[in-house]
Amino acid sequence: AHVRVRTSLPVEVVESALGAPNLRDFHLHDISGGGASIVGPQQLGDVEGRVKLRLRFDLQSTGKSEEVEMLGTIQNVEPVHHANQAHARQEFQHGIKFHEPDARVVLLVHELQQRKH
Repeated sequence: AHVRVRTSLPVEVVESALGAPNLRDFHLHDISGGGASIVGPQQLGDVEGRVKLRLRFDLQSTGKSEEVEMLGTIQNVEPVHHANQAHARQEFQHGIKFHEPDARVVLLVHELQQRKH
């Protein structure tokens, strides 16, 4: 239902079912107004588990730096396989569905999409 845009923005995991709060080694693989795919060094929980994410980004259209906290539900978790990297550390990709869309995130997705064209 939402346009997904690839990105590598850092994302802070504030709360998760598994793991300590304030996990900072995670980044967005892609994002949409309704959810995101995040990648990091550990699994954040099981499918249907809840997470709280914090995003920090600049919006060109407003000239402001934004900080947004979003609650979400884990839709899927998969290990990431790094091709031709025998010694790469294990990572996990999480599909997250946001509980409530945030207009600033929708605007960020729009701006990221425009930059790709």
